[in-house]
Amino acid sequence: FKINKLFKMKTIRIGLIVLSVLALASCKKYLDAKPDATLAIPSTLKDLQGLLDNYSAMSSQFTGGGEILADNYYLNPEDWASMYWSYERNYYIWQKDDHNDADWSQPYTNIFTCNLILETLGNIVISPSQQITAQGIKGSALFFRASYFYSLAQLFAKGYDKTTAGTDLGIPLRLVTDFEVPSKRATVQQTYDQIISDFKQSVELLPTNSSLKTRPVKAAAYGSLARTYLTMQDYTNANLYADSCLQLYNTLIDYNSLDSNAADPINRFNSEVIFQAISLTQDPLSPSICKIDSNFYRSYGENDLRKVICFSDNGDSTYSFKGDYDGGSENWGDCFTGIVTDEQYLIKAECCARLGKTADALTYLNDLLSKRYRIGGFVPVTTTDSSELLSTILKERRKELLFRGTRLTDLKRLNQDPNFEVTLTRELNGTVYTLLPGDPRYVGLIPKTVIDLSGIEQNE
Repeated sequence: FKINKLFKMKTIRIGLIVLSVLALASCKKYLDAKPDATLAIPSTLKDLQGLLDNYSAMSSQFTGGGEILADNYYLNPEDWASMYWSYERNYYIWQKDDHNDADWSQPYTNIFTCNLILETLGNIVISPSQQITAQGIKGSALFFRASYFYSLAQLFAKGYDKTTAGTDLGIPLRLVTDFEVPSKRATVQQTYDQIISDFKQSVELLPTNSSLKTRPVKAAAYGSLARTYLTMQDYTNANLYADSCLQLYNTLIDYNSLDSNAADPINRFNSEVIFQAISLTQDPLSPSICKIDSNFYRSYGENDLRKVICFSDNGDSTYSFKGDYDGGSENWGDCFTGIVTDEQYLIKAECCARLGKTADALTYLNDLLSKRYRIGGFVPVTTTDSSELLSTILKERRKELLFRGTRLTDLKRLNQDPNFEVTLTRELNGTVYTLLPGDPRYVGLIPKTVIDLSGIEQNE
């Protein structure tokens, strides 16, 4: 299931074709091209389910560039210089680059597939015995479309700010397959409204259970809504939907049951995973070169099993990450981005703390942490100071969700609060690079190929 470098290069080439979805009427030459008569056109429920079940496409092409921008790691100068893709080198030092085609084109390719599925469903005669299957397919397509819209917004749009969301530029919301419908950028508010609408519709259609973690279920949609509302700083709704998710599925792994000496201590499709998904491969995040900051590593207590489960000592006073929820050792630099119970516990804890429900916040935080510490070594968090509790929860959120594709979103969100804003710094070859809170460089440039074809507005 892993995306290797060859696949990455291939998908970029394929994805560039689908950039015409965003160029639309501005690219008449593409519209005039005759389709390949050998291409199969989906026409049955089995065909549509097959499109959704294509893991290497639908579940493994979420944007990954945001994690390069985040502060969870560092690179040695020689490793940085060896990066093949210029945008990866530039992202690392927070320099703008508009050649990040895959992070844009692959998600929109899958959004096109979702729209194709939804449109095709409307043309299929559904028998009574097929109703449940058809509903699940529609719910899945809506779920995937919302998930990719959300993923794109985290990299290519400003962080959600309710005071400016109505005017801030969001992303193009492609809701049809028709190439002749011009694309334009929605506002951030419109972007999130569409994401929420799709997820809410999917909740009503998805099954409660599935034997495959690559197929979305109701709990995954609830969890995605919780994540989205947290990003919007709507803590009441984030709390509500995280609760709905955990009501359906709340399993946590006891880290005492894991082998800390294993190369891959945490298995793919493990018992915490509600929905399986990963990001596009990013070379700087490859465990072979990605180094964990030593101060961050030391923030894990001696009895905290995450310190030995999730990290490898490289023997030269540096550490590598091995706590990937998609396996680990064969990781080429992608991040697990799926819906998992530990994230939902942390959303509940944070929202309860912000809403003044201190006892509930402590319960969810301690329930999670008790599964992360050595037996007999866990001391429950007991503070009733609301500020101290929130600070503790946010620190645990970062330690728990390392390389899950959430850090950049959290930085954008928390940097709006003077109590939690941070200035990021990196040193490379004697030069210090700085990223201030609210800096436009938190938002990736839209690829030049898309701007040239479609004429949509570029980010700052």
